[in-house]
Amino acid sequence: MSRNLDLWTRICARTMGLIAPGAAMRWAGNRQRMLSYVSANRSGHNARWLPRRKSADAILRKDNSLLVARARDLVRNNTYVDGALDKIVANVIHLGIRPQFVHARTGEPLNGLEKKWKTWAEKIGFTELQGLVLRHWWIDGEVLAHDWLDADWLADDVCPLRLTLHESDILNETIDGWISDTQYAKRGVVFNLKGDPTEYKCYTAHPGDYLPGQLDTITYPASHMLHFFTAKRASQTRGVSRLAALIEEIHDLGEYQSSERIAARLASAFGIFVKSSEYGGMAVNPVGGVDNGAGGAVPDSELGDYIEPGRIQMLPQGTEIQVAKSDRPGSTYEPYVKNSLKGQSVGFGLRYGNFSHDYTESSYSSERSASLDERRGWTGQQDLINRKLNTPIAKKWLAVMFAVGLSDDLRPEDVAVSWQNPGWTWVDPTKDSKASVTELDMGVTTRRKICAAKGEDYDEIRDQLLREERELKELREIRNDAENTN
Repeated sequence: MSRNLDLWTRICARTMGLIAPGAAMRWAGNRQRMLSYVSANRSGHNARWLPRRKSADAILRKDNSLLVARARDLVRNNTYVDGALDKIVANVIHLGIRPQFVHARTGEPLNGLEKKWKTWAEKIGFTELQGLVLRHWWIDGEVLAHDWLDADWLADDVCPLRLTLHESDILNETIDGWISDTQYAKRGVVFNLKGDPTEYKCYTAHPGDYLPGQLDTITYPASHMLHFFTAKRASQTRGVSRLAALIEEIHDLGEYQSSERIAARLASAFGIFVKSSEYGGMAVNPVGGVDNGAGGAVPDSELGDYIEPGRIQMLPQGTEIQVAKSDRPGSTYEPYVKNSLKGQSVGFGLRYGNFSHDYTESSYSSERSASLDERRGWTGQQDLINRKLNTPIAKKWLAVMFAVGLSDDLRPEDVAVSWQNPGWTWVDPTKDSKASVTELDMGVTTRRKICAAKGEDYDEIRDQLLREERELKELREIRNDAENTN
């Protein structure tokens, strides 16, 4: 619409200019003054920058397939991208985000239930599943988790809840548009008129697998499909790769570095050139040797294949030795690479030194400040994992445990769950530990919060301290008895 309006006003201005140039000039000036934002200027170098105001779903419908393919290619072949995602997963998930179950009314820890969760989590590989979900969120922008029951696990007194992760490719995106008066589909996801997903139309196998088999479409109810993604716009119902804004920058840097490597290798392949000073004289003979300009050829043996230490070599008349010099990569290589990596580190939410392993410009204060910002981003991703993945799965796990009689008669509503996230060591242990003691004395924090910030379980530490105290007390009593006996 804006493009058509702009074209129409230009036609009017040119027509007016042919009839009344002065009026056209005044009209153009008044129209320019009516533009409130300089960024909306439709002339100059931004004249062709006229993006359309489409919904997020409309844009993704057209571009998402290529975006995801390019993002996956970067992860496979770019060390910076693969390394950055490994760092993020290692800090957000680490050894796994664990639940802490307490009784909803009394607050009493339910250690027995936590042990049963641990057994189930190890069998299903829940820590690896958490890391895989986070990686897919970064690369694809979304991932699907289908839950189902496996009766065979009941034989080992293990919760029969199973989870299968699916890449977004499994959705049949050809199912798109109105299905009925009360349902519509967007790229394989069916919604009701309230905007809630009701069904997922999926292929029976990954359409890109080398042995996909018969690609039939199966319908999964939304109650058994967890769709993990975050929206960046209100009109968005599917995820978009977190690397979308970085793909072009990362790819361009990779292409530039590859070109520089090839150029440097080619330049280093030439060590010495034999140069003729006579017009039309020495020329390379395709058969062998060097043409001396008189129809004859100087054998290669007179020039030598290489120069060895202390060697004296006679050269044909009119020739000289010129040592090849390589200036690749040039002086602009390092600044360009560094600036590009700084921009990429912003997109990943990593400090530049941690992303590139270049600490030449780092100082203690700057690294500390950047590290705190970095950790705030990681805690945000931990909260996302807990809200949209861990808690829904834990609620379903509790319901299944109660249904099969493995929950010690605890109903799902009797259990409250919180999550113990991995933490990080203090940046400055001495100062940070003193600050924690001060905050504890002031009453603005608790021991449980201090332990949680370091990724430790307060209840486990407390129980361990009590056990150690009892052991030390018993040892002191044994020593006193031995001394009294002597």
